[in-house]
Amino acid sequence: MAVPEWWRNLSLFTILDLHGVPDNLDQKAQYIDDFVNKLLAIHSDKMLKETPCDHICEKCGTLMIKELPDDRVGTYGIICPNCGWGAVTTYTDPIVTDQTQYSIVLLEGNESSVEVIRAVNKVSHRNLLKSKQLIESAPQVIYEGDALEVFDMKEILDAEAVLYKIEPDYPYD
Repeated sequence: MAVPEWWRNLSLFTILDLHGVPDNLDQKAQYIDDFVNKLLAIHSDKMLKETPCDHICEKCGTLMIKELPDDRVGTYGIICPNCGWGAVTTYTDPIVTDQTQYSIVLLEGNESSVEVIRAVNKVSHRNLLKSKQLIESAPQVIYEGDALEVFDMKEILDAEAVLYKIEPDYPYD
């Protein structure tokens, strides 16, 4: 059986930790369960967004349209494009409710270009000189926050190809 494309490995363990006496896994069982549950919740939400709506309008028989919020939280509904009949419920993306505190660690090997320094500056909320010093003295924690906050900082760093890692494992792409 192939590993699904959406699966992410938990970097807490190496291949050497996986052996016939998994005492080390038992000690971290809750952490492993939480990580897997987050992955499954994220996958379920992506599947929900990607599956076509197969509901038929009770009033006029037209195929209904699925409407999901763009900003990760809000109203999820189905609506008839013909007569306007529909149903709604509340939708909350798992990244919004994930209150795990994540750390962004700046890694060694980043160049000290203006773009990289500015990206580190935006994420670390330090002046440009301190941001350059962070790059030169990496590895360094440059940001701590919940999942949604870290997602925004991740986008800033990714745009300038900054080398970093997120701890604990961050299951959101």
